[in-house]
Amino acid sequence: VIRIKVMMKSLLRIRLATLMMIVALSAVFCAWYVNQVSGQPAQKIMHVGGSLAMSPTITREYLVVDVNAFRYSKPQRWHAVVLNPRERPDGSTVAEVLRVVGLPGETVTFSDGNVIINGHATEPPQRLQNIKFHCNLPDLESAEHPYTIPDGHYYLLGDNPDAAKDSRLLGAYPKADIRGRVPSR
Repeated sequence: VIRIKVMMKSLLRIRLATLMMIVALSAVFCAWYVNQVSGQPAQKIMHVGGSLAMSPTITREYLVVDVNAFRYSKPQRWHAVVLNPRERPDGSTVAEVLRVVGLPGETVTFSDGNVIINGHATEPPQRLQNIKFHCNLPDLESAEHPYTIPDGHYYLLGDNPDAAKDSRLLGAYPKADIRGRVPSR
């Protein structure tokens, strides 16, 4: 009888340990699911250095960036995006902020201060209507225009074209260089 009681206690401990292991693994799986699969935005504060390229629309030194914004979707026209941080000569790292203007496969050119996409003038959102996205850069080498955007790349411009080193000069940016999106207010 005593031996049966000891065996029952041992069997009960094993079942309890198994149950606790199942509960722990379930909790780990649920946490992973919420973080990875559900698409809930994960926001990160990133140093953007008070980007002159986006002045006057974005002038802050640090921004909250939705780093999961493009996990299951693609950047859309007029999104403000943050590029992967790069190292400065002083050793600090800073991320660059630019605005998506052209999408993969589109042809971009400029006329009278307007951005022309596939032969049609673009109409920016109301909050960006006072921004001229093109300026003459006589002293700088620029990408040839009209410019056709390759697959998997985006044409990015700064809101302050006089201070921005953007797709007008460097050509389209690959999607892999886009780190996240600056959420609109």
